[in-house]
Amino acid sequence: MRVLLGFAVAALAGTVVGIVIGTSRVAGDLLDPLIQLLRPIPITARVPFSVVFFGIRTSSAVFLIAFGAFFPVVVNAAAGARRKRPSCASGSASARP
Repeated sequence: MRVLLGFAVAALAGTVVGIVIGTSRVAGDLLDPLIQLLRPIPITARVPFSVVFFGIRTSSAVFLIAFGAFFPVVVNAAAGARRKRPSCASGSASARP
């Protein structure tokens, strides 16, 4: 259950942040360096901070799982948002009833 909850949090937050980074030049210039700075930090280095902030509970494990899964989701969502063709976006908008 912890893995599912952690990945769901990471997928939701990472997709939103990634799409914002991929579609907005200003957001990309501000957030992308921060994402790239925090991304290579290993999970084992994040454990002490997790224990301090969340204690030794389920929330600590969910945080570590979400934090570990967040960065790949952000990077891939941003890359997808940058590479989308405008014709695909207009085509999907016209398909709505």
